[in-house]
Amino acid sequence: MLLKAQPGSDWVIQSDTERDGDALLVDATTFSFYAVTLCRPVEAYTTSSLSYTIGSCWTETSEVTLQAVAPMVNKSGPKGTQPAGVDATITQPQYVELELRYTVPAVDHGLDFSLVRTGNRTLPVELLSGPLPPSPARLRIPVTEALNGTVSLQLQITCRSQPYVWQPNLGNFCASGDEPRPTPDPAARPALKPFRAVSNLVVLAVNIAPGTPVGDLAPLISVQPSSQTVAEGMPVPLFRVETPSPSTRHAWEASFDGGQSWVDLGSFPVKFSDPPGAPLCFLNDPPCERLRLPADPALVSEVATPCGRTTNTDCTANLSTTLRMNGRKLRARLTNDFGTTVSNVATLSVVAAVPPAITQPPQSQQIAEGQTASFTVVASGLPGPEICWQTRASDTQPWADVGFNCPGRGTYTTSALSVAASGTQYRAVARSSAGSVPSEPATVTVTRSPAPPSISSQPAALTVTAGSTAVFAAAINGTAPLSYQWFRNGVAMAGANAPVLQLPAVDVGYSGSRYELEIGNGAGSVRSASATLTVTAGGTPPPAQPPFITTAPRNVSVHAGDTATFAVAAGGTGPFTYQWRRNGTRIDGAVEAAFTIAGVAAGDAGAYSVVVSNAAGSVTSSAGTLSVLPLDTTTPTAPAIQTPPATLVALPGSTATLAVAASGSAPLSYAWARNGTTLPGATGPVLTLAAVSGADAGSYTVTVRNAAGSVTSAAAQLIVVGAPAIVVAPSAQAATEGGVASFSVTASGDGLRYQWTRDNVAISGATAAGYTTPALTLADNGARYGVIVYNGAGVAISSGALLTVTAATTLTQTQQASVTDAGAMPSGISYRPSVSADGSRVAFISNGNNLIPGTINQGHAYLRDRVNNTTTRITVRPDGSESSQGTSMVKLAANGRYVVFRSRANDLVAGDTNTADDVFVRDLQTQTTVRVNVLADGSQDTVSAGTTGLGADISADGRKVLMRSAANTAGDGAATAGYRWYLRDLDAGVTRLVAGSEDGQGAALSPDGRYVAFITVTSSPAQNRLMLYDDQGGSTSQLLAVPSGTFPEGLGGGLAVSDGAGAIAFWLRSSSVGGGAAAQYSQIGVFERSSGSVSIASVTAGGMAGDGHSSDPSLSRDGRYVSFRSGAPNLSGDPASAVGSYLIVRDRQAGTTRIASRRADGTPFLSQQGFNENALSADGSAVVHLADAGEAVPGALGGIQVFLSPRP
Repeated sequence: MLLKAQPGSDWVIQSDTERDGDALLVDATTFSFYAVTLCRPVEAYTTSSLSYTIGSCWTETSEVTLQAVAPMVNKSGPKGTQPAGVDATITQPQYVELELRYTVPAVDHGLDFSLVRTGNRTLPVELLSGPLPPSPARLRIPVTEALNGTVSLQLQITCRSQPYVWQPNLGNFCASGDEPRPTPDPAARPALKPFRAVSNLVVLAVNIAPGTPVGDLAPLISVQPSSQTVAEGMPVPLFRVETPSPSTRHAWEASFDGGQSWVDLGSFPVKFSDPPGAPLCFLNDPPCERLRLPADPALVSEVATPCGRTTNTDCTANLSTTLRMNGRKLRARLTNDFGTTVSNVATLSVVAAVPPAITQPPQSQQIAEGQTASFTVVASGLPGPEICWQTRASDTQPWADVGFNCPGRGTYTTSALSVAASGTQYRAVARSSAGSVPSEPATVTVTRSPAPPSISSQPAALTVTAGSTAVFAAAINGTAPLSYQWFRNGVAMAGANAPVLQLPAVDVGYSGSRYELEIGNGAGSVRSASATLTVTAGGTPPPAQPPFITTAPRNVSVHAGDTATFAVAAGGTGPFTYQWRRNGTRIDGAVEAAFTIAGVAAGDAGAYSVVVSNAAGSVTSSAGTLSVLPLDTTTPTAPAIQTPPATLVALPGSTATLAVAASGSAPLSYAWARNGTTLPGATGPVLTLAAVSGADAGSYTVTVRNAAGSVTSAAAQLIVVGAPAIVVAPSAQAATEGGVASFSVTASGDGLRYQWTRDNVAISGATAAGYTTPALTLADNGARYGVIVYNGAGVAISSGALLTVTAATTLTQTQQASVTDAGAMPSGISYRPSVSADGSRVAFISNGNNLIPGTINQGHAYLRDRVNNTTTRITVRPDGSESSQGTSMVKLAANGRYVVFRSRANDLVAGDTNTADDVFVRDLQTQTTVRVNVLADGSQDTVSAGTTGLGADISADGRKVLMRSAANTAGDGAATAGYRWYLRDLDAGVTRLVAGSEDGQGAALSPDGRYVAFITVTSSPAQNRLMLYDDQGGSTSQLLAVPSGTFPEGLGGGLAVSDGAGAIAFWLRSSSVGGGAAAQYSQIGVFERSSGSVSIASVTAGGMAGDGHSSDPSLSRDGRYVSFRSGAPNLSGDPASAVGSYLIVRDRQAGTTRIASRRADGTPFLSQQGFNENALSADGSAVVHLADAGEAVPGALGGIQVFLSPRP
């Protein structure tokens, strides 16, 4: 019996005509609630003891309701559903959420659902169907303009079909029996006991205007595929993409020819994990994705790099990479009902393996009993090495892997240690398929209670010449963890938080400064004695400095008959002489840094001091007391370190002395080691190194042994002032075919010289701190570039930096660079263009707010990546969102990784509260931004609020930044009388004033970062002067003086500078300079530093000066090519140049002058307002410039935009 209820009415008995035999058909088109009475027929049962009959009836309430909830409608009544009308009107592309609620009788084998439509519209993609999810469930229906009209949706629930033939029985619905037939007969296969429920209709009125944007409904990519570099022989890597968009399908595509063509690797459903409460389904089951809730987790897809276009011959048999796979590209194509999105292109680079190397070894530690010790190691190599931690109890024991830490992580933390573990050594072993290397051992010392920090060797006063590196160091004891803070004249130094303080390129302004180190831990803190820095003028030998005690003799207690040793460490100008005293009386023959008493007797007890002398004076140490204990004849005394060797700072060529004081039963033997390697012949308590050089610098330990055991001292550092040390090694670079790559090194030391190598072979002529390759080919991929830094004090060799070269995106015609990802025109003008060395990246500013969807403010800086066809915003907050203000200038470094810009936004970096026009550098690789115009202690400029900085420049490698400021950023930050130019070294963290730029006008930085060219104006005589600052020597020289007394004569910017400042280009109007060629019209002058002469670049192929004005020059990095704006008809061959201008490129080597402003079809075009901003790529292959969009592309609307043109 079947009952139905109308809204608000009583139940009504329905006739049996709505039954289909044993089937129950529930049609909710009008009614939603049903009361169903089910009866089991009377059956007779007989057993061995009795016979009985059974019959039963029961009633179940059923409901099937389908309701649109997004957009929200409310059609439910107390007992049923109101008659169907239009449930929702849709005027924008969107997902419609349908909520299904139901109750059904008990069934066997399960139920399926399907979403069907009525009316004359077809749903996009496949109809929804699958296993019925638990009630309530939500279905997501895509609605696009293809559904315009009236769409009726209805859900049907039916029995799940079964593949087997069963004996019939009288069980639940959807059941066909409970026993298999002994002889399956498909023809006699019984039907299921049917159940079917049909929901009410949901009616949608769809009226979406054709072409309505779908916005974020098309697939979004939250994680783009990333390029990967792997070593040859490693497993084929996976590339990964993530999308938060629902109902997304994707296909992976591969390119085997550098991106010219793409091969479909096959389409895949996105795999994901079910969120809590989601219906159970298989990961690959399409309906599962259709049943996602709005808060779905990101859908993730991974694909292996294909081994070949048609076969897997590019991989090894075990699917490992070979060099043939280098340059393979992949991308993902994501599609849903609203559109298709193509991911960025990811490139696989396969290079030769590099053996592991330890770049930062673990350090010894002192901890309190019950604490843990943490050791950290940094290792390099390709493939990235795995780390295995090992331990041993002493020098004589074998190394053993530590528990489950092989392989382990770069940091290993012990369990809580007892005093018995004191002296245990730990090391890390870096292993890969290319080899293995162990680190130097680190020793843990465990004390019964936390030991407060103490200083065993004080920082030593130092005298150096201007331009040298000054180094202060201290030897520290105490329970880890220890904190360090250096002070200069009592003021904490920002970033100076290590036991060693290095001050590169000090000048006389540092002279007289006092430096102190404060060390702290949980048990207390201690501050060192002051060490004074004296800086003399260059070329003046530093005066001899009297000796002073850095480590005094310590008290010693030994048994009679044992050995006792006292030691001292001194600073000052060596060489030193020593004279030991006992109770104030000189001891004959005791003239070394250490004094040893073998076979101590009771009469040896007393106070021992030492007089240290040099040519400038002498000093007497405090005394260490020797206490003699009774003779112990039963047990020999193991050696103990009384005074460890002290960290020492030495000048090249001086004598360095390290000494140890030890006690224990005689005889004692000594073995000194540097960086873990035993030094032959160094077998006494004193180690003397004559005429030290950089090769002597390192970590020194001494092991003392006797019959009872051995002990190894803590390490003492020998720091050779002026010896080369690599502070920042060359980093890996990537470039496109035909481009160049720039490598640089930061090193400390005096009078440094450089030699760059490629794959360990010296590169002829590559002898500067930076090196730029010639034009690259794909054969250069995988090369390793290193540098040897040397001087008279020693040699330092960098690790190799990997070069990755990918196929070039050839520029054959003019392209607009200021476009959206989809290539659309910005909604505002664009300006301030700059370009990477190979022309693959362009930075610019735009007033358009459609370059990035949702942009609010105008004037942001953007980056156009021509390889990946993407446009990204540069001026962003740390979380990547839009900053509060834009920028007034932007310039991209030639390596394409770093970009400098100025902005008053206060949300680009933390702590920006000065409202000034600050200078920032953004690392496009790590997606981080730093503020550059900071003071020496890292604090912000507080005096430039409301001022305009006007200009900035950046070196090719992004290391150095030229900036203009009204605050003394190289000193105390005080306001200056007018603007000055400053040069910031980002690697060294040092800012220097560009000497002589107090009245400087326009300025430009050489690509190698060494030279700054700028213009000064004098009134008596009236001149414009071209000046050149050399950051290596800190000197400024005058290159050229142009009379400026008669308007409009003079010299002006913008300036353009080649590498090494070999060529400097500028605007020139003069009757006396340049042979009079610039007497009538302004010309482009180029100062040749090698000859000291000026040549004119704005000339015809025959060498005739332009018969119109030329301005705004730019240079290629080697100075060969000059681009400029010109209105000279004889340069363009167009008389109309007199009312406009062309963009011209002059090849100074070939002697050609050609028009660069050409449309896509190659025809030249004249601009009425463009080309005043232009920039050549470093290799001169492309020039970026401004032009009116309608001039470059006839009929185009958009105003001034940024274009990139090939060199003609």
